[in-house]
Amino acid sequence: MGLITESEGSYDAVLVGGLDYRSSDQPIDQQVDLVKKGLGGHKRVKGFRYNTSTSEVLNFMGGNPGIPVFLFSAGCTKAYDLSKSPNVNKDKLYIIEPYAVSETTKSIVRSAVSNGVPASNVFVGGSQGRGKGIVDGASDSKSSSHFGALTTVGSMKSGIEPTNITPVKSSDDELDVKDFQTWLDKNKPGWHNKYGTLGQDEGKGWGVFGPNTKRAWNNPEIKKGYLNSVSK
Repeated sequence: MGLITESEGSYDAVLVGGLDYRSSDQPIDQQVDLVKKGLGGHKRVKGFRYNTSTSEVLNFMGGNPGIPVFLFSAGCTKAYDLSKSPNVNKDKLYIIEPYAVSETTKSIVRSAVSNGVPASNVFVGGSQGRGKGIVDGASDSKSSSHFGALTTVGSMKSGIEPTNITPVKSSDDELDVKDFQTWLDKNKPGWHNKYGTLGQDEGKGWGVFGPNTKRAWNNPEIKKGYLNSVSK
């Protein structure tokens, strides 16, 4: 990719998104739309995929210094590096639902907070997979789904508090599949026909919205139990 050449002030915010290659994920343009929904549809938000080089994001910030930066899920691994840039306002660096199961991610987010990013700028959901417990003083993302946090946090940062935003749908498009499967392993052992539980083993399909996961997600009782757990 070439150098970013957008002029200073041409964007209102930037998003470094989460994973986007699984059936349960949203592509980066849809993740951007979720942020814009919270900020206001007229806002210009530049989106970068989670695996974009940090240098490319920093180059963009050089032309758009001080604008709000939203890091989401896998994108949160850039938190510390961005917090060190003079073009990033640490008070406007928002870390949304980092994967706190990962010791690497946990260390990166804590380092960013130690470097001056307010702990309240870390927004978490109701499970470790959605950031719970990653730092003391973190804020509630106020979303019942992982991807929905992009809208609720965007809304909070726009100055318009979200009003009962619950974007979870009866499909896989906004479901944090790994988090759901881990919950199933703990609460519904034997739910998977072949393995019983997945034990966070991607070789067994952890993170894939396969037939067993779809069947569990479409069970009203199971879905209600899971959604209640993540909204606490």
